[in-house]
Amino acid sequence: MSQRINCFIPYGDETQTKETILNLKKDALVGKIYLLNAGEKGRCALEGCEVVDVPSLKNTEAMKKIAERADADLLFSTQRSPNWSGFTLHWREW
Repeated sequence: MSQRINCFIPYGDETQTKETILNLKKDALVGKIYLLNAGEKGRCALEGCEVVDVPSLKNTEAMKKIAERADADLLFSTQRSPNWSGFTLHWREW
């Protein structure tokens, strides 16, 4: 499969976010990972991910910023948890 997905996840606690990134990168379907930063300005990118500053995870500006970067199918999560170990990404062509 040549199509991969872009993941947009909350930039939470640094340790927790790093663990989530590592778990996502284990899946061959994951292409780019974006960290949605709705808190502290000027946070550094982690593990090759791009930081996207948003005022809130659930507002119009955040959705517009996601749309600007979405050049593939995407996963958008508001979950702030690294417990994605049982999480399996499924891709389906519509």
